[in-house]
Amino acid sequence: MALSPGGTQRSQTRETFDDYAVRSLIERAFAACDVIQLKVAFLRLLRAMDPDPAAQKGIDRRIVTAMIADADRSTGALRLLVLTDAATVARDAGLTDLSPGRDAQDSGHV
Repeated sequence: MALSPGGTQRSQTRETFDDYAVRSLIERAFAACDVIQLKVAFLRLLRAMDPDPAAQKGIDRRIVTAMIADADRSTGALRLLVLTDAATVARDAGLTDLSPGRDAQDSGHV
């Protein structure tokens, strides 16, 4: 117990949030958002919440996939910038199997 400014006692207990509820809220925010910078920020929040390296790798993959999908809706210099950022994130996360060019080559649209 601590004393409040008026001298009365107050409890020091804090509300804690259910981990599942927080993850669910972040996932819903991600799904509802159309701004890639916010989508990436939401995924990075999820990544920070999960200490499991395999789960983090999966979230890294989601980040790169979201960035590539955003680039597909863009043209010109903006598309190039987003694809470059996606390639950098993929490289830094060790996701060598994700590359925008590979998808085009696999489907025969080079």
